[in-house]
Amino acid sequence: MGNQEKQSESAEATIQVVDQAQLRAVVSTVRHDILDQVSAFGPLAVSDIADLLGASASSLYYHIEQLLAVGLLVEDGS
Repeated sequence: MGNQEKQSESAEATIQVVDQAQLRAVVSTVRHDILDQVSAFGPLAVSDIADLLGASASSLYYHIEQLLAVGLLVEDGS
């Protein structure tokens, strides 16, 4: 399935911020961009997010850990 098809299937996905820890996490533009990609495309590997953002995967791990810690992302495990 292509990225465009995946995007149209999950375009309705929303992320709800429910507490101050989550709000602090999304203040970062990098974290906001990560959430935008996951919201648009669904579950993604870190390398896929990095490709979509034009960043290195290693530069995203800290931000992804912060989003995981506050419950805005969950690990897929696959």
